[in-house]
Amino acid sequence: MFSLSHFGFGHGSAGEHAHHSDGMAFADSLTFGHNGLRYKVDLGWAKADPVVAPVINSHALAEGRDGLIYVITDHPKNAFFVFKKDGTFVRSFGEGLVGGHGIEVFEKDGEEYLIHDDCGCHFEAEGWNAHPSNGRVTILKTDGTFVRHLPTPFEMGIGEAGDKRFMPCDVAVTPQGTILIADG
Repeated sequence: MFSLSHFGFGHGSAGEHAHHSDGMAFADSLTFGHNGLRYKVDLGWAKADPVVAPVINSHALAEGRDGLIYVITDHPKNAFFVFKKDGTFVRSFGEGLVGGHGIEVFEKDGEEYLIHDDCGCHFEAEGWNAHPSNGRVTILKTDGTFVRHLPTPFEMGIGEAGDKRFMPCDVAVTPQGTILIADG
């Protein structure tokens, strides 16, 4: 997984080189794919100031019905970035939501919501937190308003004695509204 810094966050204009976290430069573009499908990375797409919108890693993104792109991060200052399709930064929110690993946008009764997966492996601004904890799944409105935390398996009395890690890594919502959580 690449960090968002590899995709143009805070690394000059599209014509300059972005850098790996180890300092090695990327070329101006990167193409990747599988089974004949090819995707080109636009290193200048994300137009966000890294001071305003810091990021360590991103593991997922989703598109809302209004065309806004929600990007989940694991930086403690913001859990979500919101962009227009052209890469224009709209806002960030979710300070205090940590361990961002998965995201889902879903609709209920005409309103759109976000699901934030905290996988339990937390970054601090300086790097990994040496003491991983249990993860958590949180539902928010697309404006960042907290709705609720979903109960962990342990809070529901599920799990064997000594099995105290919950690491939600992705979610899906069925057409009937059932939330499926991958614990991994």
